[in-house]
Amino acid sequence: MTKALKDPKTRIFVLFPALDQIPNSPSNQRQIIVTAFGFSALQTTLSNFNDGFMEVAAIWTAAIIVSRIPNSRAYVWRSIHHPSFGWVLSIEFLP
Repeated sequence: MTKALKDPKTRIFVLFPALDQIPNSPSNQRQIIVTAFGFSALQTTLSNFNDGFMEVAAIWTAAIIVSRIPNSRAYVWRSIHHPSFGWVLSIEFLP
């Protein structure tokens, strides 16, 4: 058990799902913010349609790139999650 916990691969397997949940935070906060401006539940839902479409398009594009370029999974994962890190930084540091 201790050997498995000391293995760097195990730590990476734990880190990836933790980082993968970062995009969920801004989308949840966006719903709260849009509703606070006085928009209805339907208008808030419709405004989130674009985010969902872009997420599906990004995943589809990533799958195509990874299937055609060998050994590119880590690079593609990082490039797709790069905007999410920007969201987190903007929420944390902007006034």
